[in-house]
Amino acid sequence: MTVTGGTSNSFLTAYPAGSAVPNASNVNFAAGQTIPNLVTVKVGTAGQVAFANAVGSTDVIADIVGYFDAVPADKYNAVTPARILDSRGPTGGWNAKLAAGTPRTLQVRGAGGVPATADAVIMNVTVTGGTSNSFVTVYPAGSALPNASNVNFAAGETIPNLVTVKIGTAGQVSFANAVGAVDVIADVVGYFDPTTGDVFHPLTPARVLDSRGPTGGWNAKLA
Repeated sequence: MTVTGGTSNSFLTAYPAGSAVPNASNVNFAAGQTIPNLVTVKVGTAGQVAFANAVGSTDVIADIVGYFDAVPADKYNAVTPARILDSRGPTGGWNAKLAAGTPRTLQVRGAGGVPATADAVIMNVTVTGGTSNSFVTVYPAGSALPNASNVNFAAGETIPNLVTVKIGTAGQVSFANAVGAVDVIADVVGYFDPTTGDVFHPLTPARVLDSRGPTGGWNAKLA
């Protein structure tokens, strides 16, 4: 989910349609900022999800990357985070920024604990040192570049986003940059597999930590 052109500093909440707006945020943004976040949300009344904005008004863009279903399907497998791409050096084999108009592939099966049976991968993708305002799209290798964005960024900004992407041809995923050139870092945090793993259970969002007060028991900033 991406927000852009907001009139005020605010935050957006996605939640099951038909339920009350929860005390939770999915995308926090400054006025005029374009920023994305990966959102997993329980489907509510009439097969819908609801969106709420806290202050002012903003444009909202949503790109579907997958869904969870009660029938037999892939299961989630968590792994210890492992870096499999850093274009600033040899990790992942790029050794250079990702240039606009020149998509590049990354081997994910067999990397960072992802097995040969995996169908999709979950990565924390960070961009840094971009030469222009742009966005990066991550998609299955061998398929056409979709009309979607995973990480939107300003020139020179360092910003991450969690990405869930179907694995494509030869166990790879593709990365495309829209404008200029940018360094890309990818850390695997999990994968989906048809043979093993954990079943997902959706919940209505509930806040379990807020260090500004007693929720979660911290009661102080994280030093």
